Amino acid sequence: MGVETVVAIAALAAGAYSTVQSQEAQSEARSEAKKSQREQKAVNAARAAQERRQQVREERVRRARILQASEGTGVAGSSGQIGALGNLSTQLNANLGFNLGQLQSAQSISNFQQNAMTAQGQAQSWDQIYGLSGSIFSAAGGFGAFKSNTPTGQTPQQQTLG
Repeated sequence: MGVETVVAIAALAAGAYSTVQSQEAQSEARSEAKKSQREQKAVNAARAAQERRQQVREERVRRARILQASEGTGVAGSSGQIGALGNLSTQLNANLGFNLGQLQSAQSISNFQQNAMTAQGQAQSWDQIYGLSGSIFSAAGGFGAFKSNTPTGQTPQQQTLG
């Protein structure tokens, strides 16, 4: 086996090994990215919960003011008081729904960005492996390195016997 053949085989082996290592590194990166996403989701959920509590507190304060003002002016139970209280409930539910939608959108965007970064990293790794192994393979003589250096018409066995 010639030096070119050995180098070509080594280049192919290096390409295969680097592919395996690249895949393991990508797997580790995905694992760490998932941990990061879980942490970000927890932070977002905590912020959303805090915002919901704040919205509910504000609604209760406004409700108390409306009830107090209605009692003070003698219009308790009137359509004006009932309408104002209904409006508070509607506004609170709309705000809470909006906050929930924002939280879900942020999580989706985070997932999409992470998936895009992972795919881009994988593509770059494969491109690098392809380029490196191709360069080494070409430098070793390419497929010509696998051709026999035997005289025309003889098999490798005949050459060693001959």
